[in-house]
Amino acid sequence: MSSLSYSAVMKLSFAVLGVLVLGFGGCKKAEQPSADVPEAVADAVYNNGKIYTVNGAQPWAEAVAVRDGRFLKVGTTEEVGALVGEKTRVIDLEGRFVMPGIIDLHTHPFITPWYGSMNLSLSDPGDPDRILKDLKAYANANPDKEWILAGQWNIGMYPEDAPRKEWLDEIIPDRPVAVLDQSGHTFWVNSKRDGRFLKVGTTEEVGALVGEKTRVIDLEGRFAMPGIIDLHTHPFITPWYGSMNLSLSDPGDPDQILKDLKAYADANPDKEWILAGQWNIGMYPEDAPRKEWLDEIIPNRPVAVLDQSGHTFWVNSKALELGGIDRDTPSSVKSVVVKDSKTGEPTGTLREQAMQRIEIVVPQAGVAEYARTIYEIFEMFLSYGITSQQTAEGTESRSTP
Repeated sequence: MSSLSYSAVMKLSFAVLGVLVLGFGGCKKAEQPSADVPEAVADAVYNNGKIYTVNGAQPWAEAVAVRDGRFLKVGTTEEVGALVGEKTRVIDLEGRFVMPGIIDLHTHPFITPWYGSMNLSLSDPGDPDRILKDLKAYANANPDKEWILAGQWNIGMYPEDAPRKEWLDEIIPDRPVAVLDQSGHTFWVNSKRDGRFLKVGTTEEVGALVGEKTRVIDLEGRFAMPGIIDLHTHPFITPWYGSMNLSLSDPGDPDQILKDLKAYADANPDKEWILAGQWNIGMYPEDAPRKEWLDEIIPNRPVAVLDQSGHTFWVNSKALELGGIDRDTPSSVKSVVVKDSKTGEPTGTLREQAMQRIEIVVPQAGVAEYARTIYEIFEMFLSYGITSQQTAEGTESRSTP
């Protein structure tokens, strides 16, 4: 029996099973499938474990079966074994503990490293004197840094958790300083006004503030205005359903869209999902394209095509199946599942929170791949004068079974 590597375990636990598995090994193909292969054959079976289900009616089990990334059966090794087919992977947990993956509902994965390991991590965030020494040493060692950024100082260390700007001004008077606390909800800053307007007026009036190190930029009569703040953007979902997979060549031509999708699917036979975008609003009747049009060209793989607003998916029948969406799936103003007026079946158009049922089963890009794309998107924002943006996207968590 071969042993699984750590990376393989993590891939299985998060991408396939959706659980946290603590140190298991042992994977093999089913040796002798049953003569009577069940209709619902599992992709993978995890058996001989101590599985905590977080289900009050059945808190413990020893085996689970998985198909298409979702739980198919939870029970004893014998019960779940009935779902083993010729191609089912059977993983022996060897008595080890398994539980559903932990969902942390409040994290700061972007701000905390920027005010920490990516700039200065305080050596002793519970010592006020040590913090000031760290900051001064870092500033002296990095004279070219425009800002001094650090974190994260301990809550409860300063009176009313409100350290003073003067303490920072005394050690770093010439550059702006921002130090994040350990909660990620409080900044301690100094008095430096870098990056803020100091004077607005005539060239002569503003010229009085020019010093030896002041940069003077001649606009030569060109237009200037404050940076634009876009309060509703989709920098993560739009590239994934576009340049990172398939960008439609003519998103305003229904026939060309189907040709693009078919050609892309044919050229990428190993892709688990066919993802594309973004089709034009107003092109289809009631902005509700049909699943059948996708089923006809790509019947065996899930397809999800984003519209140009980022608020609507057009999907095929396979994607609806994997998302657990059928005629009984509720539809509301916040979570729209467009249904056929005669049959009551989903038509293939999903809006707003209903899209999350697809998002949570769609494979996602890695951090490095996303980072490159997001950098390009933000560069594009800057080229249009957009200097700040508010990301308007997120995914609700859903547990199974």
